[in-house]
Amino acid sequence: MIRFIILFSLAFTCVIVFFIHRKKPFKEVSVFVVISLFSLIIWIDVRVEHQFNPNLWISWMFDWAGF
Repeated sequence: MIRFIILFSLAFTCVIVFFIHRKKPFKEVSVFVVISLFSLIIWIDVRVEHQFNPNLWISWMFDWAGF
């Protein structure tokens, strides 16, 4: 799992640098960051065998945003 986290960190950094170098809009970069970190959380949760329900977080965000 340590190798995966190191590899993820390196790839994540490279992609962020690439986005900044290509002058991508902030919204595009922020969507990538949120989705990437959310998937990392889910992957780590699966590896440590916890019960993580992303639907609860998504519904909480919709309620909080007022949708």
